[in-house]
Amino acid sequence: MKKGFGLNFSIGGLGYETLSYDLDDEGYDSDYSKFFVNFGKTVNIGISKNF
Repeated sequence: MKKGFGLNFSIGGLGYETLSYDLDDEGYDSDYSKFFVNFGKTVNIGISKNF
């Protein structure tokens, strides 16, 4: 694009997600985490500015 700007494009990717819940019905804390890979399920387009 122009000087200092970039165009970003991606298909799929890697990710990590974690959730933490406070006390459930039985009085226990719950944690959930997962690592995932998706090929072709998501498309991202963006613009970045380099300083």
